[in-house]
Amino acid sequence: MGQEDYQEVATFVDRLIRRLKWLRGLEGLCLSAICLLLLFSLGLGVKEIKVVFPYAPALYSAVAVALVLLLAARVLYQCLGRIPREWAALYIEKRHPHLRNNLINSLQLYPQVAGEEPSPGLSTSMVLALLRSTRKELQALRVEELIPTTRIQASLRLLGIVFVPVLAVVLFNPSSVGETFSLLVRPLKDLPPSETTIDVMPKGARVVRGAILTVAAKASGAIPKSMELIFWSEASGGQEKATVERLPMEALGEGKFSATIREIQKSLRYRVATGPFSSPTYFLEAVERPEIANLKLTLYPPHYTGLPAQTIHGGNAEGIRGSTVRLEAVSTKEVVKAKIVLDQGREVPLRIDGRRLQGNLVLFQPQRYQLWVADALGFQNSPISYQLQLRPDGFPVVEFLSPTGDLEVNGDEILPLEFTARDDFGIQEIALIIDFGERQEKLPVPIEERKKFIVRERFNWDLGKLGLREGIDVNYRLAVWDNDTISGPKMGTSQVLRLRLRDLKGEHQKISDMIRGLSERMLDLLAQHLERPADKATEQAKAATPDQSLDRKIEEALKHIDQVMQRTEKDRLSDFATYSDLDALKRNLRFTQEELLKQRAESAAPEEMARLDDEIASEFERMSLLTEEMGKRLKAQELASTAQDLIKSQERLLDSLERLKSGDKALDAVLKELAQLAKQLESLQQALSQFASQLPDEFANSDAVRGLSFSDMLSSLEQIRQKLMQGDLEAARQLARELFSQMASMLAALQSAQQMAMSSSMGRMQGEMTRSTSELQQILREQQEILVDTEGINKQKLSEREAVLTEKLAQFQARAEKDLAELAELFPDEEREGTNSAIPQGEFLDDGTLNNLIKEMISRLLKKDFPGFSEIMEMARQELGKKRAPEQEGKARRAEARLRDLGAGLQALLEPPAAALKDEEKTTLRDLSHRQGILKERTRELNEKLTSLFQLFPSLDPQIPKDIGEASKSMGAAQNRLSDLDAKGAVPPERAALERLSRTQQQMQNSMQQLAQRGQLGRLPVTYLFRRGRYLPSGIMVPLPGMPDFPPFDVQGGIAGLDTEKFHLPGKEDYKAPRSFREEILESLKQGIPPQFKEQIESYFKNLSE
Repeated sequence: MGQEDYQEVATFVDRLIRRLKWLRGLEGLCLSAICLLLLFSLGLGVKEIKVVFPYAPALYSAVAVALVLLLAARVLYQCLGRIPREWAALYIEKRHPHLRNNLINSLQLYPQVAGEEPSPGLSTSMVLALLRSTRKELQALRVEELIPTTRIQASLRLLGIVFVPVLAVVLFNPSSVGETFSLLVRPLKDLPPSETTIDVMPKGARVVRGAILTVAAKASGAIPKSMELIFWSEASGGQEKATVERLPMEALGEGKFSATIREIQKSLRYRVATGPFSSPTYFLEAVERPEIANLKLTLYPPHYTGLPAQTIHGGNAEGIRGSTVRLEAVSTKEVVKAKIVLDQGREVPLRIDGRRLQGNLVLFQPQRYQLWVADALGFQNSPISYQLQLRPDGFPVVEFLSPTGDLEVNGDEILPLEFTARDDFGIQEIALIIDFGERQEKLPVPIEERKKFIVRERFNWDLGKLGLREGIDVNYRLAVWDNDTISGPKMGTSQVLRLRLRDLKGEHQKISDMIRGLSERMLDLLAQHLERPADKATEQAKAATPDQSLDRKIEEALKHIDQVMQRTEKDRLSDFATYSDLDALKRNLRFTQEELLKQRAESAAPEEMARLDDEIASEFERMSLLTEEMGKRLKAQELASTAQDLIKSQERLLDSLERLKSGDKALDAVLKELAQLAKQLESLQQALSQFASQLPDEFANSDAVRGLSFSDMLSSLEQIRQKLMQGDLEAARQLARELFSQMASMLAALQSAQQMAMSSSMGRMQGEMTRSTSELQQILREQQEILVDTEGINKQKLSEREAVLTEKLAQFQARAEKDLAELAELFPDEEREGTNSAIPQGEFLDDGTLNNLIKEMISRLLKKDFPGFSEIMEMARQELGKKRAPEQEGKARRAEARLRDLGAGLQALLEPPAAALKDEEKTTLRDLSHRQGILKERTRELNEKLTSLFQLFPSLDPQIPKDIGEASKSMGAAQNRLSDLDAKGAVPPERAALERLSRTQQQMQNSMQQLAQRGQLGRLPVTYLFRRGRYLPSGIMVPLPGMPDFPPFDVQGGIAGLDTEKFHLPGKEDYKAPRSFREEILESLKQGIPPQFKEQIESYFKNLSE
């Protein structure tokens, strides 16, 4: 009863006590922080006055410790001290008088009445009523209002006021924090010392005699104002006591002092002293310095000079660059280090052998050097500077003796060059340096041996390997290199001479005109052939006139072609395509003369003559088309060359404008070049329009040619002229650059059109040839299959015939042996008696002769010599045809019958009837006949296709369609034999067809290879191929039928000359596979063929074997 009221009142009082403790502790902390900040500020002042008053840090530290302990005790007391509830109740009643003493009475009286035995004289109800009343009054109060925070706020404001300046000091001088804490931690460090400690440097030393030594001393503790250096030498034999010397030391500040002992000649002992304080005694040892004596240099010149070695006493020398300098010297004492110190700090070590020193230098440049040595104590000598000088090695000299001036050449001759050369020590290499265009070549000149002087030498220069072009001058000079292997061979050059090519365009124009003349000749041949009469009599009568003979004109055309080809071989502007077309024209014309015309002259049938006339006319048409295409291509090349000359003129115009700007050229000359450029442009435009019909269709109809705008370029030339007349040189140069860009595009368009014209025709030709080759390969494979099947049936029938023949032969042989044995018994080998002497003996049948003949027949039969058997049997019949004696008549008739039967049997044996075909064999032969007919039609269509193709591309070999036509005829003969079920008779024409198809396939492959090589080499000059040979840089050009026979290339010399270097020749072990790799291969071979590839591998080897 009343417990809750009392608990609530007690809780309110406890809350007040806790808040009061918290506020008191916070106030104590604020006061402590203020004191610490003030103490920190005081430390800043102590730091400044400690110089005047050294004991200030100690006092400051003591005060700081006492104050910190006092503040800590106060804060702990305020935070941890006990506050009674009665005091808290009196505090509340004091703050609120209306409570009177109710609160403290409630706290004191309730425990008395709440016990088990209430105190006497107290009314419990009254106490409880008082407690409830007090509780209600406390509910209206707040703990926060009972305890004011004004003091704590004042403390915080004071803390902020003190903290701000201290923070500013720390920010501006952060080291002040550490210095202040140092005063607190080490308060005694600033107390004045009472003793002096001296530290001397060096603490003993070893110097060379005559050297100086600076002794430094540093005092710590009580700093003296002065010090002195005391030193003395060891007592010698004549002195009883050492002489002591004193040397005042110079004060350097901060307790540092210094003194210098000069010209030390003997060992000393020394110490530093001030007043009663002194440093330890140290020892100074004086030793001798090492020196260099007896210096000698040996100079070894480079090997290439051939000079002997030279010995020089002293350190200065002069030698050739690359000479080896061997240095030898002697030191005055034992040394442990020795080196040569060169310019820029470079060092070369010396070899030490006792007191002897040796070393080597290589002389590359003038330089100074010193010899540096040091003994075991580290003392060095006083080095002397020496000088090494270079003796110059002069440049080699070379001069032309012949020729001595500029030359004009054809470009394919051998030009002899004579020269002389010299050098100080020897000539290593001579080369001919050739500059043409933007290219430079170097040709080595062979010399027998390295000489110092070459009086007169000759070098034959093959100009054909240069590939000279018109308009490009060739500058050449001789360059000579000496044998300097050190700084590299030095080069000397001769005077520069010039070569100029003769008029190549004029020569090329003559060749173009001759090729156009060939076109007229081909048309003339075609016209004369078409006018030939159909009958031979009229033709022979007309051919009696020599100049009207077709053969004579063909021979003249062939000679003309040879002349053109000879000129083409030397023409720099003729390409391989032109040469190969000329060669194809010569081949086709020779084929027409030697094959077609010869067959026509030998043919008698009108149909055969008509067919050959058509073939000859077709060949002449093809050759006319070929010469016409050659002329068109040459015209396109001429136009492209004209455009290139136009570009060169434009380049000269740009150069002239540049020189006009610098004042090196007059305006009139530039205007003249403009007029010439405009004239060239108009001529190119006129040539394109006039010769459009003479140009290749692919060239004339290409987008690049049709898009050329000559009017814009002519307008640009006019604008350039106007700008120059107006004096606007910069605008004229800009227009000239734009015009140059247009002309460059025009040249690129013409060249692209020319290349497209060639490549498009070649591409179509190669495409058609590829498809035809593929079709021919299929026909060849089908014909081979038909031949295999036909031969299979034929072999089977032959096997059957052989079996029958063997059986009949055995029967015939047994019967013949029996019959002949009986005949031999009928006619024993005895002379007949009683012969009529009136009749000559040779006219009668002789039993002995007949017996011998029968025995010979038996012998021939056993040897299976059936022709000999027939011959002897004929002789026996003749013997039986002689006159007979009466007793011989019966035997003779019997023998004749037996021989007649044997002859019939032998004839049946030698000519057995053909075995009858089975039904499936007949079906197979009819199927083969059908397949052969279809294949014949495919071959005929291919022949027609190739015939039309050869009309479009006349440079191909005419033998190809002829062989295919013959193969088609052989296929027709084979088809007829197969339809008659004659397998044996079908095999020969099938083989003939297969042979012609195989030959045609080889010819087509050769033609395709020729087309490919023509496409690769078509634009190369023929002279390049004739000079370089058939082995070209890009690979090996295999000679094919119909290809020109180029000379072999000089493999040893190469195109750019020989280039040699050392290399390791691989041996057998270098190519040996690793052991693990070989084991893997052997293991894989044991596993056999993978199942997924078995069929492919078997098919591969099967096709390979066939």
